[in-house]
Amino acid sequence: LIAMARPLLADPYLPQKVLAGQPERIRRCISCENCIDSMQMSDNLGCAVNPLSGREHELNIKPGNKRIVVVGGGTAGLEAARQAAEAGHRVTLFEEQNRLGGSLVLASTVHSDNERFLTWLLSEVRRLPIDVRTGERASIESVRRESPDAVIVATGASVEIPAIPGVENADVLTGALMRQVIAGHHAGSETWRLTAWQRLGVRYLMPLAQRVMTPGVLRRLSRLWMPVGREVVIVGADLVAVELAEFLARRGRRVHVLDSNTKITPEVGKKRRNEHMDRLDQLKVTVNTAVDIVRIESGAVVIAAAGKERRVHGDSIIVAGHPVAEKTLAESLNAAGTGIDVYPIGDSTGLG
Repeated sequence: LIAMARPLLADPYLPQKVLAGQPERIRRCISCENCIDSMQMSDNLGCAVNPLSGREHELNIKPGNKRIVVVGGGTAGLEAARQAAEAGHRVTLFEEQNRLGGSLVLASTVHSDNERFLTWLLSEVRRLPIDVRTGERASIESVRRESPDAVIVATGASVEIPAIPGVENADVLTGALMRQVIAGHHAGSETWRLTAWQRLGVRYLMPLAQRVMTPGVLRRLSRLWMPVGREVVIVGADLVAVELAEFLARRGRRVHVLDSNTKITPEVGKKRRNEHMDRLDQLKVTVNTAVDIVRIESGAVVIAAAGKERRVHGDSIIVAGHPVAEKTLAESLNAAGTGIDVYPIGDSTGLG
């Protein structure tokens, strides 16, 4: 007798895939605890990697033969394209970057369990008859040329940097800049922080490097070199910031996390939050929540609590920023009166 719980929530067909000699097709659990946390926060079970789990009757997908355009090759876009193609629809996927995966690539770099999901999504999309167009930015005109019956917009979220005095200092790293560098954008809103040579590298080398820079390779390289000093201050304590703090601490950095909110990782439930709190303690990461971020100075962030200011020193300062839904294309398609059904999904509808 073999008993499994979470692995069968992630993929109820796991036994059949093993029996068929297709273990690579198993959608593996990433140990994120979302199934447990979702039941504590509501009456509904939810799985982070399997949207049908616990909703099999509600989301009964019927076969069809429509022409569907998916815009965005991140988590939501890849899963939408996969399910549509599995149901028999003719799918075209636009992705502005030269690689698929979106923010899941960086998430897989700092938290290796996430790479299981990324690898599975990419292999499934390759297996299915999906017309994938990377390095191609979707527009109203390019979507219209496909004559689709429906457009699924999965443009994700952009990162908004808070207006903290001193955040404009060139030596401050931001979450938006990290995304732009990994994506190979040479004209992003934060690339002014890079030198001219660094901007050329982002523009010409990163698109080439993306072909071999898997999350596993990035993790190995990060043990040799990272563009941060020995002591790092991170402003922000959402899930992205906390996982980055753990990642840096495991690589020998002394890390301080600061946030004006009262608790860390507001996106997740108690079980996973407690696990992160335990790991931050073990890694000796200092965490200050419910503090005012007064300003950023050279080599320090000034915070205030109970009417007193103090400086938290760091060789490097990272401002994580806040994700903001990217709705531009969905709104433009609706406003243009194309007559095409438009379905925004994923982080483009708000952070999930």
